[in-house]
Amino acid sequence: MTILRKIYHYINILSIDVVAGSVASALFFGKVFKVSVSINTLAALALSVWAIYTVDHLIDARSVYGIASTERHRFHQKNFKLLLCIVPAIIITGVYLMRFVPYEVSSFGSVLGLVVIAYLISQQHLKFLKEIFVAILYTGGVVLPSMVAPEFFVQPLHYVIIVQFFFTALLNLLLFSFFDYHHDLQHKQNSFAILCGRDTTLKCVVTLGSLNLLISFWFVTHNQSVAIMFLLMNGILLTILLFEKDFRQNNYYRIAGDAIFILPVFSLL
Repeated sequence: MTILRKIYHYINILSIDVVAGSVASALFFGKVFKVSVSINTLAALALSVWAIYTVDHLIDARSVYGIASTERHRFHQKNFKLLLCIVPAIIITGVYLMRFVPYEVSSFGSVLGLVVIAYLISQQHLKFLKEIFVAILYTGGVVLPSMVAPEFFVQPLHYVIIVQFFFTALLNLLLFSFFDYHHDLQHKQNSFAILCGRDTTLKCVVTLGSLNLLISFWFVTHNQSVAIMFLLMNGILLTILLFEKDFRQNNYYRIAGDAIFILPVFSLL
């Protein structure tokens, strides 16, 4: 493993690429809704996303009996106490930064935060709804900074973009569920694929991906750059599925799947 590959490997394990994707996506929605997203807002979002994903991984790692079969879970098992000490500091810093973001964002953010806490407490009981909940929370988090836009609630096409982003996030999570099926089965973890089966999950991934591509082709006449971005994001996810064996090596499916949410940053150029 080369140095760069090793560095990015740990970036992925620590969900730092997910954080980068959330910031890129928030900036994308800021451009769409013509809102200037402040540094404080982006920093608060980044810290919140990292804390949520890390706590989620720690809960999963804690629930595994013995040594986990996936490197992500083994890493969180090995560094459980250290990460458990870091998370509260990150959360406190994020809450402090919320003082410097627009009132509308902090208000909706507080509500979303309560929903996240409820999710983390009850996630073991969500079963197949877990992927849907995470997709909703992730979409809500990256859209949140743009909710100060006056035209946010009156532009129909904006809702189409939000829904398509949610579909893309859900497709990403269902794809991971499909790939992680055997590991989740071994460790008795709940997921959509475990409860509904790999065949059903595969059908859902193909259907959702195809629907997203159709929406993107339709959207070309309204906003070409946004349509191309969604075509790329969903095209990559379907390519991962098409070349399943290749992407299984070294967890490339997860690295590529998480990296697609950084693509929206190119719409800012």
